[in-house]
Amino acid sequence: MSNQPTWSIEKLWVQPQMGDMSAVVVSAEWRCTVPENGWVSSTATFSIPSGDNFTPYDQLTEEQILAWCWSSSVDRVAVEASISPQTSPSPEPVTPPLPWEVLLDDVQS
Repeated sequence: MSNQPTWSIEKLWVQPQMGDMSAVVVSAEWRCTVPENGWVSSTATFSIPSGDNFTPYDQLTEEQILAWCWSSSVDRVAVEASISPQTSPSPEPVTPPLPWEVLLDDVQS
């Protein structure tokens, strides 16, 4: 298995309408994983695009969003360097329902 970093976009936040533009990506949650070492995730916020540099939502690619992250506030080299080897890698996290969204009956069942 290669120990090369893998970057991915986990979630996008979109403003439904901004002037004459619709579905404008304003923020993204990214993750960098180094196999056998661990992972780091965070979010990046983007500037509002102008008409000529706006890409419609259905034409966006993961590579394009990652490029936005790296050009906005994410130091790619520093992030990759920060993922140090662990004695035993952590399992991937899960996303259970938020505690205040779970009904008490569901927890007691």
